[in-house]
Amino acid sequence: MIINGITKMKKKEFLQFHEEYIQHLKEYFVHYMDGKVIQTKEDYLLNFKKAYNLPSYLKDNLDAFYDSMRDLDFREEQGFIIVIYNFRSFLKNSSKDKDSFISIMNNIAFNLERECLTTTAGWNHIKSFDVYLIDDDLSGESYKDITMSKKKAD
Repeated sequence: MIINGITKMKKKEFLQFHEEYIQHLKEYFVHYMDGKVIQTKEDYLLNFKKAYNLPSYLKDNLDAFYDSMRDLDFREEQGFIIVIYNFRSFLKNSSKDKDSFISIMNNIAFNLERECLTTTAGWNHIKSFDVYLIDDDLSGESYKDITMSKKKAD
């Protein structure tokens, strides 16, 4: 179910989707984020910077973040899956930053899909990009199972 876009799911749906699909994607980078921890634009930029080994000049520059996330050719993975659980709490005090984040993620996914459709020579290096927003908490036993199965797949 790689769609190059953003999908909202309930916890039960996501756990089933993870079991049937995500845990088997060895060639994908799966990035889990706890929305309770990400409260500012700087929090999510730092989180992505660390997870994707992005340039240090990102700090609070959304244009640089967008450009860096669109240019992930240096990564070996075929695609990227971002899972934000506790999404209700993600950037809870800034609807502007939350809307901006969603817009950036949509634009990255849209542009990667468009590049895939218009590129003939580069099929092997086009990356898929999917974001899953889960309002519920995945912490506890279920989340441990998710992270453990991802580590085993690596």
